[in-house]
Amino acid sequence: MEAQQNPFEVTKAVDFSDEEIARTWVDLPGGGFAALAPPRSPMPRFLVGGKGGGRTHLMRYYSFPLQQLRHADEGFNGILSDRYLGIYLRCSGLNASRFTGKGSEDDTWAAVFAYYLDVWLGRLVIESLSALFRNRDGPQPEEASTFAGNVAALFNDPILNARETRSFDDISDKLRSLQRTLDSAVNNAALTRSLDLQISANPGALTFGIPAAAAAAFPDLADIRVAYLIDEFENLSIDQQMHVNTLVREKELPSTFIIGSRLWGIKTHRTLSGDEENKIGSEFEQTILEKHLPAGRPQIWRFLPRDRTPPAGGARSIDRSRS
Repeated sequence: MEAQQNPFEVTKAVDFSDEEIARTWVDLPGGGFAALAPPRSPMPRFLVGGKGGGRTHLMRYYSFPLQQLRHADEGFNGILSDRYLGIYLRCSGLNASRFTGKGSEDDTWAAVFAYYLDVWLGRLVIESLSALFRNRDGPQPEEASTFAGNVAALFNDPILNARETRSFDDISDKLRSLQRTLDSAVNNAALTRSLDLQISANPGALTFGIPAAAAAAFPDLADIRVAYLIDEFENLSIDQQMHVNTLVREKELPSTFIIGSRLWGIKTHRTLSGDEENKIGSEFEQTILEKHLPAGRPQIWRFLPRDRTPPAGGARSIDRSRS
């Protein structure tokens, strides 16, 4: 019998398509991963482990694009049955490293990073909501109007005109344009030695405000959690991690967080809230994935086809001697 090939020997989960993530997924027996890292839990969670431990695979499995694949037949109601929307964001080193130096002070970059992350997360939520409601022939006009007005009110400047905003796409286009403007200013700071941009929202206003606005405007979403899945936390600087830690500490329902990191990559649990430090069991929980995998057989069970059940004794081993 030919040995199974580990699909992660050459590549990483970040390189997989959504379809490949879904196809190579097999859950743990018992309560499954939902018991280890519940995406609906109001308590934020750090999901940590070593390379190849399955963290990114799990976080992407929770993401909205994978929810769409799992509920392709049921559509809108199927996704709502999960009772959460997974908003996946990967903190790549190339993106995070832009927010430093170039003639600007650290506190300036901290403010710019906070605003950029807010706009980015807000855009991802809007785009997910837009895709969700396409499965229901769009929201009712009065719902859309209420939502647009609530989102417009999150900005200190008139970035959005509620009267001219009639759809999710209108809001998404504006946030995407705003993100491009921020990208241009940040990327060109190395040449101009200055940051020519305007911060138009308070820290966390979009991250927390857009999910709250959606829950208030759309009755179908009243019981839906927005789970921010922030992966590769290790790529953020200490100051950037402090901002995310502050979001964790100051979270507002219906938002919650699952943050993925290498264990060594968590540089600090300090926050900007009076320099307070987040504590396990108080502000967040922590799951080390390897501790929950079959002893001596790390993550191999994930490579079984979806129609196969892991044997009762644990995961199927891979014979590398013939590979």
